[in-house]
Amino acid sequence: KSLQTRYTKTSSLIYSVLIVVLSAFGIYLIFNIRRILKLYRIEKQNREKTQELLMNTEDINTIKARFLQDISYKIRTPLNSVMGLSEILANNPEPEDVKSISETIQENSQELQQLVNAVLDLSRLESGMMKYNLSDYSLIQICQDAISVVRLHSDTPIPPIGFNCTVEEGR
Repeated sequence: KSLQTRYTKTSSLIYSVLIVVLSAFGIYLIFNIRRILKLYRIEKQNREKTQELLMNTEDINTIKARFLQDISYKIRTPLNSVMGLSEILANNPEPEDVKSISETIQENSQELQQLVNAVLDLSRLESGMMKYNLSDYSLIQICQDAISVVRLHSDTPIPPIGFNCTVEEGR
């Protein structure tokens, strides 16, 4: 009987130790599975962010390419005009044409200068050589100035542009 009691106690102890070891191993597995799942979620988020940044970069490159196409067109048009009119002026110095041609050359030269300065300013901003200067401006005045510029640069008469403001100045 005493041998059987000892055997039962030993078996119970072995089973208890085995249950403790298996429980510890189960907890260890669960803990590591949770870590792996967390790492998988983080990796998935990083992949999504990388994909989003890649798409943004592609969009920015597309915008830059369009900008360069537009700016080169806007520079070439007045430049061709200046060159052609200068050639006409050099080959045909008619007094009545000189003033008209000179005014056109002057306008196109000023337009070119503005475009080049704008491109240089953008380049300086992008490279960090120039900083933004945030200031308060009157939205009403900006809109009125934009309307005035449109009227000044329009080749044909344009109908009046209505501008109704419900924002009070200073807000």
